[in-house]
Amino acid sequence: MTSIAADGWAHDFSDWGQLRANGSVSANYPYDNTTVPDYWARRARQAYWASISFTDNNFGVLVQAARTAGLYESLITIFVGDHGFALGDNDLWSKVTNFEHATRVPLLVRAPGVSTVGVVATFVESVSLFPTVVELAAGASVPPCPSGLHASRNTTLCTHGESMVPLLHGGSRGGSGAAYSQVPRGNSTRGMPGGKCASTPGQ
Repeated sequence: MTSIAADGWAHDFSDWGQLRANGSVSANYPYDNTTVPDYWARRARQAYWASISFTDNNFGVLVQAARTAGLYESLITIFVGDHGFALGDNDLWSKVTNFEHATRVPLLVRAPGVSTVGVVATFVESVSLFPTVVELAAGASVPPCPSGLHASRNTTLCTHGESMVPLLHGGSRGGSGAAYSQVPRGNSTRGMPGGKCASTPGQ
């Protein structure tokens, strides 16, 4: 995180590890039931909203460049984040939890021929972006992955997602009505020893 000018904010920090190292927060935070001091909570929120404003501005620059180049009307535009962000909710910061504020992401889609304008109140998952882009760009569908870990990994092209194109045209689609998320916790999460993804024979 770069330095952000603001009256009364004299300190900069790059991550929570730095705050633990300099004593601003407990070395065992958040596992020792301590909280982030109000000053640093305000600093973190200020920096977060500054980064949001910066991203919003840059997105506008890209859109304007596409308009200037005459590409905007034929452009598939998707704005998405890979995770949410806690700003002190439940005394949690950043991500790495399964609370909604850490797993819910922004998702805005604009594409030629899309008729739906507004918010679609349906569960969707990031894994569905791939089949959606393929259908929007090429008019093709991606076959679903076969069941079973090894069969799926040995398939050249498949998806665990479901195209969102019907939703973009005001229709509906199948699906489970749920979105799934997993957070590895070192050796405590089955199949992910040390926080790294690993396969288990026979699964």
